[in-house]
Amino acid sequence: MMGGGGGSFNIPKPNVTPPLLHLKA
Repeated sequence: MMGGGGGSFNIPKPNVTPPLLHLKA
């Protein structure tokens, strides 16, 4: 989830999506 899946789906944790996307991208 926190590895990037949550950022890709941004459904399980929309709050953690923005930060994850920045770290991944």
